[in-house]
Amino acid sequence: YKSQNGLPELLITAVGEKSAGSEVEPIEVNVSDIDLTMLNQYLTFGPVSIAAATANNNFTATDADGNTITVYNQFNNASYGDVVEVSEGEGFFVTGFVSVYSGKVQFVPVSIDGGKVIETVATPVISPASGSLEAGTLITIECATEGAQIYYTTEDATPSATSVTSLLYDGAISFSENMTIKAIAVKEGMYDSNVAEATFTLAVAGETEATFDFTVDNGVGESTKADLAQGGDTKNGGTNSLNEVTLTQGVVSMTCSIGEGGTDPKWWTDPGLRIYKNNTVTFTVPEGCTLISIVANQGTATAANFNKAKFTASTGSMDSTGHTWTPAEGDEVTEVTLTQQSGDNGRLGGFTVKYTNGLGAIEEIGVDANAPVEFYNLQGVRVSSDVVAPGIYVVRQGSKAMKVLVK
Repeated sequence: YKSQNGLPELLITAVGEKSAGSEVEPIEVNVSDIDLTMLNQYLTFGPVSIAAATANNNFTATDADGNTITVYNQFNNASYGDVVEVSEGEGFFVTGFVSVYSGKVQFVPVSIDGGKVIETVATPVISPASGSLEAGTLITIECATEGAQIYYTTEDATPSATSVTSLLYDGAISFSENMTIKAIAVKEGMYDSNVAEATFTLAVAGETEATFDFTVDNGVGESTKADLAQGGDTKNGGTNSLNEVTLTQGVVSMTCSIGEGGTDPKWWTDPGLRIYKNNTVTFTVPEGCTLISIVANQGTATAANFNKAKFTASTGSMDSTGHTWTPAEGDEVTEVTLTQQSGDNGRLGGFTVKYTNGLGAIEEIGVDANAPVEFYNLQGVRVSSDVVAPGIYVVRQGSKAMKVLVK
C-alpha cells in the first residue's frame, strides 16, 4: 500500500475470483465518534440533517446534538459507476467510509437512506446589477420561489429574517447614495436562499465607463500582441496568454501580468478571463482623469468559478467578495493594481471601469451674487462651502453644475 494524501491506499497486484461470503455490515457510530483513527472504516450514522457546503460535492451533516462532519460525494459521476444522490434535508441515515482531506476527517457516502428532503429557496436577483447609478434610480429584488419573503440590508451586513438590521423588501428601493445591498429569501418549510449581493456607487457629472469584455472577440480593444487569440495555445507564453499584455478601451489601459504566480493569466475558451494565484491586473487612466470604481463581471463563468476570482488592491479597498474596487474617500487615483489571492484559478467575464474624464483645475470658487454655490463630494453628499478642503467636487450654482478640482 501507499499513502495518498494521508490516506492508506492499497496497490492491487492481482484480483482473484470472487469468493463466497456474507455481506459486510457497517459499524453504527455517532458523528462525534468519527476521527482520523478510523480511516477507511465502513460506518453508518444518523439521523442527521444535511446541508450543501460551498465547495463542489461537499455537504455538512449535523446530528441532534450539533456535532458536524463533512460529507464528500465521491460517487457523483455516472461515467464511472453508480451515482450517490445527496439531498438536503433532515432525518437521514448515512453509510460509507471515513476519509481525509487536507488533514481533516471527512465521510464518503455509499448510501443515504430515509430522511425528508427540504428544498432551498431560489437566490434573489438584484436589478440592476452592481455598478454606477444616478440618484433616484429604482433597484428591484425578485425571487423565483413563489411565496418567499425577501430580507435585505444596505450597510454590508448579512441579512436574515430575524436580524434587527434587516429590512423586509416590499417594493423598489430608490437609490440615493453609495451602498452594498445584500438580500436573502426565506419561506417556511424550506432552507433559506444563498445571499445575493450588489454594490452601487453614485454617478456624477463627468463620469465615464469603459468595459473589458472577454466573452466576445472584440470586447477588449486593441492588443499589443498581434497573435493574441481567444482559445489559442494555452501554455505559458501561448497565443492566449495575457502576460504583459496591455489592452485599452478609451483612455483606460488594462495590463495583465503573471505577477509572482506560476501560470500566465489567459483569455480562455469558456469564453472569458482565467486568472491564477498572484496574477495581477493593473488599470491606468491619464493625468486629469481619476478612477471611481472597478467591478469584476461574472459573464458566462459559473458562480463557483467566478467566486474563486478574489482580488486585493494596491490602494483603495475591495468589497467583501473581492469583486468591486473603490478608492479611499478624497483620493485621486490614476492607477491601481488588483492581485488574485485565491489558491484556485478564477474565471470571469471581464471588468467595468468607472472614471472621471477631463477635470478642470481651479484655485478658488467665486460666489455669484445671484445664486449660492453648493458643493457636493463624489458620494453625492453636500459639504459646507465655508471651508472647502482640496479635492474633487460637483459644484452647483443655480441651474449650472460642473465638476472641479479644488487645490
